[in-house]
Amino acid sequence: MEKTLIILKPDCMERRLCGTVLARFEAAGFDIQASKMTRLENVISRVRELLGPTNSKVAPKGTIRGDFGTEMMRNVCHASDSPAAAEAEVRRFFRPDEVFAPEASRV
Repeated sequence: MEKTLIILKPDCMERRLCGTVLARFEAAGFDIQASKMTRLENVISRVRELLGPTNSKVAPKGTIRGDFGTEMMRNVCHASDSPAAAEAEVRRFFRPDEVFAPEASRV
């Protein structure tokens, strides 16, 4: 089975199109097997707010877990809960040279 690399370029990130672009690949039947993300300011609290509570059964509609989760641990996404946890988790999955760190972030 063939594999390919897709890089979402800076203009895609700046225009906030990465979700839309990835959704097009998924809709076409492709599997996303790996991805890399950028480090953003205040990202932990904003991402956790967008996700909603860990327990999908109590997560409000409009949050990712409220809309897509089905139970406590089948809650669609994991997100680091602190800067220390994020640092450890990123180190667990990525080498330093694999993490893109733009000079200025938008969030």
